[in-house]
Amino acid sequence: MIYSMTGYGKSEKSNEQMTVIVEIKSLNSKSGLDMSLRMPHFLKSVELEIRNVLGDKLLRGKVDANIQIDIREGIILKQYKIETIKNYFLQLKQIVDELHLSDNNPYLLAALFKESINASNTLQNNEEELLTEENKNLIIQTIDETCDKVNIFRQKEGEKLEKDILNNIQGIEQL
Repeated sequence: MIYSMTGYGKSEKSNEQMTVIVEIKSLNSKSGLDMSLRMPHFLKSVELEIRNVLGDKLLRGKVDANIQIDIREGIILKQYKIETIKNYFLQLKQIVDELHLSDNNPYLLAALFKESINASNTLQNNEEELLTEENKNLIIQTIDETCDKVNIFRQKEGEKLEKDILNNIQGIEQL
């Protein structure tokens, strides 16, 4: 059986926290397996495992894989660090008091609050908490299913190539 290196597959799987969408395209390549992988930053800790699954299933070709994670509504990925914001606000208010500026001015208080919230370390990123064993398995299963679709596509393309080659051989033999 002849397999083409050209293939395409797309899969989508969901659970109560997320929807995983994986799209893979592969093309002919002179050098074994050339892989390009786009994915959310919080998956970096499992990137090697993802690359191994792709490599084990696809073997060769120029492979472009895109992993998209859509988080369900209501899942909070970032939280404000309330104590940190309070500390910034109190420090800024202390500066206002020491400079004898009026802290009764609502615009000044709003500006102090805005400055406190926009400080660099007032947000805590909770994306890593999404990488539970269940969610990791969902991601790997979606990748695995997409690789299977790519290989089915490659097989169909290979069958077309085989027919073309056989037709060309017959044409040459008739000369």
